[in-house]
Amino acid sequence: MTKSRWSDADIPSQAGRLAIVTGATSGLGYEAARALAGAGARVVLAARDANKAARAMASIRRVHPEARLDFRPLDTASLASVRAFADGWQAEAQPVDALLLNAGIASVPRREETADGFERQLGTNYLGHFALAGLLLPHLRPGPATRVVAVASIAHRSGRIHFDDLQLRHGYAPQVAYRQTKLALLMFALELDRRLRAAGSAVRALAAHPGLARTDITRRGDRAGPWRGSPDARSSAPSASRPPGAPARSSTRRPRRRPRAEPITGRTGSASSGAIRPSRTSRCTRATPTRPGASGPSRRH
Repeated sequence: MTKSRWSDADIPSQAGRLAIVTGATSGLGYEAARALAGAGARVVLAARDANKAARAMASIRRVHPEARLDFRPLDTASLASVRAFADGWQAEAQPVDALLLNAGIASVPRREETADGFERQLGTNYLGHFALAGLLLPHLRPGPATRVVAVASIAHRSGRIHFDDLQLRHGYAPQVAYRQTKLALLMFALELDRRLRAAGSAVRALAAHPGLARTDITRRGDRAGPWRGSPDARSSAPSASRPPGAPARSSTRRPRRRPRAEPITGRTGSASSGAIRPSRTSRCTRATPTRPGASGPSRRH
């Protein structure tokens, strides 16, 4: 029997549900917001840029004219922004059915710090989401269909939590920082789920590995241009033989080969190493939307 590929059409009805998606103006966050809105959910796009959010909502409404969409400003790199978002939500007193912790950055070439003094990838990818989930926890709708989903990565397998240098002041490298944040997100999701169960809550916390996707995650916000391999970057790249404003010429050169992925070791560290590594048995869970009132088994990959 041929197994059909999963698509948005397989999402059960999300009518009557409310989802908050961080980083929903592009990439995985945008696709999640579009799919959830298409299934009937009211979706709140939590992101930094109001103009990008307006364009994202207009794009979604072209596909789903009846989509119920809202924008709320949120910068996960700023704890003040996270607090303001949570305070605003408390004032509205609306129950949340799905909280998708998606916003993130990667490959920041040199070490940077947030306004709160955290290493930028750690602050953006993990600490902001940790704070947001904690502040919104009282607003999660009680029930087995409610989800907190952390967008992790299989990169966690080669990640370490550097407890002796958590902010990587003495040994920064772009991928070292990124892998630490994704391992932290995975550990957070697993521990939050354990604590929810221990407290008798039916709410579930999950981690999802989205696979390799060509998104803007490696951009450093408004200070960076398009990804080098994108059509926008190729058409806007300066050329010694082409004056500014002239149309780009087609190229017959073979595309540059992508670097091979690093091998995943999944080794376990010792207690004296000052770091934690995941074991080979650790896995991310695919978070599939559920019907209201139904728990449904989680699929693993």
